[in-house]
Amino acid sequence: MSKMNFLKRPNLPEKKVKLCAVSQRADFAVRFLAGWGTEVFQVPDGQRLPASCSSHPDMRLCYLGEGIALADCEELARELEVLGMSVSVPKRRPQGSYPGDAVLNVLFLGKHLFARTGSPQKPGAAEELFRFAEERGSLVHPVNQGYTRCSVCVVSEKAVITADPSIGAAAERAGVDVLRIQPGYISLPGYEYGFIGGCTGLLGPGLLAVCGDLESHPDGKRILAFTMFHGVDVLSIPTPDGKLWDIGGIVPLEEG
Repeated sequence: MSKMNFLKRPNLPEKKVKLCAVSQRADFAVRFLAGWGTEVFQVPDGQRLPASCSSHPDMRLCYLGEGIALADCEELARELEVLGMSVSVPKRRPQGSYPGDAVLNVLFLGKHLFARTGSPQKPGAAEELFRFAEERGSLVHPVNQGYTRCSVCVVSEKAVITADPSIGAAAERAGVDVLRIQPGYISLPGYEYGFIGGCTGLLGPGLLAVCGDLESHPDGKRILAFTMFHGVDVLSIPTPDGKLWDIGGIVPLEEG
């Protein structure tokens, strides 16, 4: 097996993405990406999560960069290890309803980690993620939203889009340009609505994939203007009804 060129930093490819993780249920995205020339690791359904997000990458795994990841169970860890990754399982696994299902749903952005720290009554993200951030010298920014990763569309290391006020404020304090949008208008069966990060993912340093038509969102034009301002093009992946769909994100793993 040839040496894999894994992303050095999570969410921030420096070249065209060759391999990404996508929910196995998002068959429209899997087919589109394969036709576009990107291999897809199809994340299978997990047994511990609600059915609507049981195969969502941002719920079942957290890519940490340089081929290192956390997965929610040994079976998924083994599947990722076949790709050449180094994968471990956190002591506290994602399961049940919120916030217990959001253990791995954090955002690494450059030297920053945005995550819900939680409390004894309502635990936040996995302790292993905070230890990793400390070891790598990342700055930890506590936020109120447990679904941190799926609430944020990463445009670049210095630009994000979110509807969450806590994450938006924390990102701005970290020196990141933030476009705040209205919540809702994103489909996610079983929930009132989905999140902008759950329907997006970078496929290159200047290319953002979006599941659905941004024009279906009331802030669609503002989103397009924001990405353009930051030198990022949008690649629309057609959804069955044309609307934005939260599929648990498009997680870039390998580039080249």
